[in-house]
Amino acid sequence: MGLTFHNIHIRSFLCFSLLLVLFSSCSIVNFTTVKNPPANKAFVFDNKIELKGNISKDEKKRLSEELINYWDDSLKVPKIQQFGVFYKIKNPPVFDSANITRTVALMNAYLNSQGYYYATYADSVKIDTVKEQIRAKINMRIQVGKNITIDSVSFALGDSTLQQLTKEKENSTLLKKGVPYTKGLISSELDRLVGLYRQNGYFLFTRDDIFAEADTTDPRLLELTLDPFKQAQLIAEAAKARRENPTWDITIFNRPITDSNRLKRYYIGQLYYYPETKMSDIPDSLLKRTDFLETHRRNMTIRYKKGLFNYRPLREHTFLRNGALYNENDYFKSINTLGQIGAWQQVDARPVIRGKD
Repeated sequence: MGLTFHNIHIRSFLCFSLLLVLFSSCSIVNFTTVKNPPANKAFVFDNKIELKGNISKDEKKRLSEELINYWDDSLKVPKIQQFGVFYKIKNPPVFDSANITRTVALMNAYLNSQGYYYATYADSVKIDTVKEQIRAKINMRIQVGKNITIDSVSFALGDSTLQQLTKEKENSTLLKKGVPYTKGLISSELDRLVGLYRQNGYFLFTRDDIFAEADTTDPRLLELTLDPFKQAQLIAEAAKARRENPTWDITIFNRPITDSNRLKRYYIGQLYYYPETKMSDIPDSLLKRTDFLETHRRNMTIRYKKGLFNYRPLREHTFLRNGALYNENDYFKSINTLGQIGAWQQVDARPVIRGKD
């Protein structure tokens, strides 16, 4: 009895499924070829990371994918996938156990940046000889431990105006009690604060003027005791608490200021427009020229040669106002909006400090 199209389809599917099962049951190692391996020396054939810890599946997947990038260069496998299931390794590096130590340092630095300061590492190396090739397989087992969480946040800014401004916007902080600590989170908070200050007149304030400090001290260690056994007990309890529920207090400081102008609030003065600027003109030289004709409107001055542009479109697309505190958002918004008029190929602006104002 002949096979129907339906039966052929089913048999093809079953054969394909069986083929997939056979491929999946075999190790990727069996489908890997090596080109130009070092002669008579062990080379890096495979590396693997086993991540363990009481973390979510998504967090485990994220960390595992990132940690792959922190193998020392000499332990990375130059593996290329071919036809979906085959792999080729070309010019693999010679294996050197010293590179494992560097790898641990790199991976630990990354985990520290993600708030994992209590990770432990265990590595193992397996050497196999296959057709005169000496293959080294490195396995890195990492127990990540618990992630640091933020316990409290405070701001200790030496300038009273900065402190008040920070307190007014304290609800917008990214640092909340119970939130996992990461260096990226701290960096984002410092960027938020610098942006807040530069939107409120602090034109010269930069990231270099502010920093965050983490307090990891257990208050119990500050207890005064002359009993060495009691002191040892306090140290043991503090160490246990750090492992089981590690928390840090974060304080934001501003660095000592040597230039008082960095803590000065600047206001918008006169606005000058150069609508006939050529691409070949140098802005710094342009500002010093005195051969322009000028049109004055309130606190705005248009400097030109031919008078090709009117006052109103320039004013309507500018969000800086004379006498207002310098606001970096309004500064960039003005540049972008003026650039959308379409009359110019490029729009640029130069804030110029007038003496002490």
